Amino acid sequence: MKVDLTIKVDRSAVDKVISEMDITKNIREAIDGYNRELKLIEEREEELKLQLSKLQTKLTQNLLALETEQNVTKVIEMKKENYSYNEESKIITHLLEEIQEDIIALKIQWGKIYKSAIDKDVSEVRRYHVTEMKREIEREVEVAAADISKEISRQFWSIYHDVQEIYGDEEIQKRVHPPLKIYPERFTAR
Repeated sequence: MKVDLTIKVDRSAVDKVISEMDITKNIREAIDGYNRELKLIEEREEELKLQLSKLQTKLTQNLLALETEQNVTKVIEMKKENYSYNEESKIITHLLEEIQEDIIALKIQWGKIYKSAIDKDVSEVRRYHVTEMKREIEREVEVAAADISKEISRQFWSIYHDVQEIYGDEEIQKRVHPPLKIYPERFTAR
């Protein structure tokens, strides 16, 4: 019958550490900061896109009205408006391009901040010494196995000389078949 030698690790300390663990605090704060700034840029971008859409609608309406307009003064006025809409559209398009550059600059800026935050979080991870903990548990298991092996060996050698008194007697060995022999390797923990 197999003896139960299950070794249990008390996980209460591990579970407590896990429940309190916060190894991404710095990067989460950095991500929040980046998202706040990005949101402001995106809101500006949406506002510009809305203005551009309104201008394009006005321009389209003006172009359609121009096709049927007969009054020369009104045609001149509408052409001036179209010119103004086109110029304003160019300015907004240019501002939208600048926004893309602003986003790239923001990412570069926050990329450096992310690196610093990640470095801080990684130093927090190193506090947990998981590899060292694993090695310590392995050492404890090895010591437990060695203790069992030592006790098996101690008990074996405590009877060995008494058994050898009979097994080692040449006269007995001549008369018993198969010969009696004690095997120390059979008394090894596996």
